Amino acid sequence: MCVYNLPTDIASQPLNAAMLAAASPDEQKQMIGERLFPLVSKLQPKLAGKITGMLLEMDNAELLMLLDSNEALQAKVEEAIAVSGVCGWVNGCGCESVCLSRIFEVCLLEITCVCTYI
Repeated sequence: MCVYNLPTDIASQPLNAAMLAAASPDEQKQMIGERLFPLVSKLQPKLAGKITGMLLEMDNAELLMLLDSNEALQAKVEEAIAVSGVCGWVNGCGCESVCLSRIFEVCLLEITCVCTYI
């Protein structure tokens, strides 16, 4: 019986071309996503899942560049937030506010929640 010592933290293992070449396209996205999500979580913990999903729509070569460059990742995360219209501010009730910065050219984080769950 062969026992493999698999790492408990897959995200900490670097990806290389051979690893990706041996995987199916879906597995490639999974491998990249497992490494991308923790990095995005550090930048936007409340929106990490949504942003990571948005980023995974990109080409794998571009995604690998994001894994290697914190500056490029930060820029893409900010772009994803701007495109989605969600600024990441979560009200006390747990609902996310819609960022009105594209309309008013300021982020209105001071607005109060008007949802029905208050």
